[in-house]
Amino acid sequence: MSSSLPALVGAVIGDLVSATGVALGGVAGAAGTAILERLMTRRLETARETFLEELRRGGNRLEPEPDEIVAIVYRYMRAAQEGSARLNLRLMAKVVHGLAHTGNLVADKFLYHADRVASLRREEIILLATIHRHQKRLTEKKMSGENVQPYVDMRDAVERDLVPRVFPDTETLRAVAAGTIRTGYIHDDLMTLDSVSIFQTTPLLDELISLAPLDAALDAESSSERVREKS
Repeated sequence: MSSSLPALVGAVIGDLVSATGVALGGVAGAAGTAILERLMTRRLETARETFLEELRRGGNRLEPEPDEIVAIVYRYMRAAQEGSARLNLRLMAKVVHGLAHTGNLVADKFLYHADRVASLRREEIILLATIHRHQKRLTEKKMSGENVQPYVDMRDAVERDLVPRVFPDTETLRAVAAGTIRTGYIHDDLMTLDSVSIFQTTPLLDELISLAPLDAALDAESSSERVREKS
């Protein structure tokens, strides 16, 4: 009999939350234990809500291996305990949803992206989404026979979108892009234009976006923030 993935994940999260509560209780006696428990409970509850919200979007039903689900949920909840932002948690949940949709929900596939996604700052996510969007658009134009200058057009389009809306100046944008190379989602093309490196996406980012569209995650998180502000 097939199982509801959200229900299965919810049960696993419940068990992990209970286990965490016991672990925290084991250090009772410290004055800050109650504060720590409240903090962890709040983080885990936020993570649970975000995870289940994303999984329910697709209504996936399948029979994943219990060991795979436990490994995936454990890594996700660890990110929550360590203070990963809601946007990062949402992206990680979208990766799980995407893998479930393709019928390939295994821990190795999830963990491959989890560490990278957990480390991203919000502006890095926006930058990756913008570079990917413009690179795709320019590739389509080139394939249709339009006259494009890939390096010039890419640089100008990204800077026009993000400076100063996200980054105060182009130097900051380029510095953040250089730092984001650590994830393997973009690389320095090694070609220069006016002594400025040109950043390009990698197949790894294509894979991530096929599982977890960055723009969709940003939009969903912005909507959630507006709802929280009104409540």
